[in-house]
Amino acid sequence: MMRRVACLVLLLVGMSPAVRAQIGFEFGVGHDTQIGDVNTACGCTFPDGSGTGFMSAVSYEVPLFIGIRGGVKTGIEVKKTQGSVSVMESAIIQGAQSGLIDTVAQVPMKRTLDVSLTYATVTTYMSYTIPGIGLFVQVGTAVSDLRSSTFTQKRELASTSYSVGGHTLNNMRFQNGSSAETVEDGPVPNANTLRVAAMFSTGYEIDLVPLGFGIAAMVTYDTPLTTVQSTSGSNWMISSLYGTVAVKFGL
Repeated sequence: MMRRVACLVLLLVGMSPAVRAQIGFEFGVGHDTQIGDVNTACGCTFPDGSGTGFMSAVSYEVPLFIGIRGGVKTGIEVKKTQGSVSVMESAIIQGAQSGLIDTVAQVPMKRTLDVSLTYATVTTYMSYTIPGIGLFVQVGTAVSDLRSSTFTQKRELASTSYSVGGHTLNNMRFQNGSSAETVEDGPVPNANTLRVAAMFSTGYEIDLVPLGFGIAAMVTYDTPLTTVQSTSGSNWMISSLYGTVAVKFGL
């Protein structure tokens, strides 16, 4: 009887995806955070920003030693941030609207910046799983190629009422007839097409031995090593903290 049990245990271990080469499919969402300042062509500076991005990847990993695996994964990452800043800007209040002559005044405005970057990413990594428990840690390096980006800056009147020259003006608008206007809309200026990041993950993996696959849930912190822009002196980077779920199949 004991021999049969031992043989069964050995059979299950042999079937377990954790001790064989695996192919996996990973999906997740994350919180992206701006590091450093974003300086725009108009001279406006956005000191912070954040947003929600997502990723998907296909991975291949092999066992190297008890509990230790090495792997590579390739996929798509989308990083997004939005920042805002309140400013006082010089504006020409036209006489047709004010009932006065054209007047230059300092008007309170809110500027917003929306950024989206899409990368094709290759990550190499090593992981260690505590035997018999399923908890694991993983470290790696991600190298990414920028495939597309958007950089949209808008400004909005903080109030549509404003006092100038002793007159209170109501229903103020930009020349487009709205209280907001887009001042910049295109790809990220001087974007760095290469992105390199250090990846640190921890998670838990369940091997569904009879079905021949496993499921892993993990949290990853993406630490950027390169800037978003190639402009000299730029310190703008984006870090990410995201959660993912991977389904892995033993080969």
